[in-house]
Amino acid sequence: MKRKTPSKPPVRILKGKAAGVLLEDIDSKLDLIVEKFEANDKRMDRMEERLDQIEARLDRIENEIVGIRILLGQHDDILKRHEEEIVKQALSH
Repeated sequence: MKRKTPSKPPVRILKGKAAGVLLEDIDSKLDLIVEKFEANDKRMDRMEERLDQIEARLDRIENEIVGIRILLGQHDDILKRHEEEIVKQALSH
């Protein structure tokens, strides 16, 4: 079975002023695309910098949490020792 290919519209060849106008239009559209791309690139750079700042802040918070856990563990040990001393004193009387 022979496969049919879709028919293509006829290609119009532009000459002279019409071709120049079309090329200028294409060139201006490409310039706009490049400008948008550059603006998006700058925006991405700012977002990456902001993300780096947030990650650094999260690292500092995680370190603070670890420090707090260490202090709480030490505090818990101190409380247990005091509790043991109080029980010993109560039993010795």
